[in-house]
Amino acid sequence: MRDYLSQFKRDFGLTAAASVVLGLLLLLYPETSGTILAVIIALALTAMGAMHIINYIFRRFPEDAGRMDLVSGLLLAGIGIFIFFRPGALIGFLPVVMGFLLLVGGAVKLQNAIDLARMQTPLWWVILILAVLSVGAGLVALFNPFETGEVLLMFLGGALVIDGLFDIYTLITLHRRIKKLKKDLR
Repeated sequence: MRDYLSQFKRDFGLTAAASVVLGLLLLLYPETSGTILAVIIALALTAMGAMHIINYIFRRFPEDAGRMDLVSGLLLAGIGIFIFFRPGALIGFLPVVMGFLLLVGGAVKLQNAIDLARMQTPLWWVILILAVLSVGAGLVALFNPFETGEVLLMFLGGALVIDGLFDIYTLITLHRRIKKLKKDLR
């Protein structure tokens, strides 16, 4: 259990830090960072596709028959290559992805707020407010009320920075509260 919690805290902290860094890049350099992000995603998809294709070529037969490695590999590699040569296509889709991620982050914060309230943490309501703001930012991003992609990327950058900072705050608060509860139980 301890290993799981350590792994969770590390992963959650790294994700929050990555959110802050990505948010700052999108906020400060929206056009350039949007294109760079699209190219990175394209390269990752192409590499994943290549790995699936290699798995297909070297798989054990007949034990692994029926796995869709070749199909998924070709699909991933094809999408990756398409995005690499047309990063604007992904930039247009990016608000949907970011909006969805902000909604999921808001749901996680909501659960954390409820957990903190159950543990009678004094400032649990701060996390609840942050959850509502994260969900609101996600909905705004999904419904894209902005006229230009650059303004939307800057908005998403700001939302990611705020979301990441609040995730770090949540992690620290949860860690302190759990540590205090463990101490009280001894």
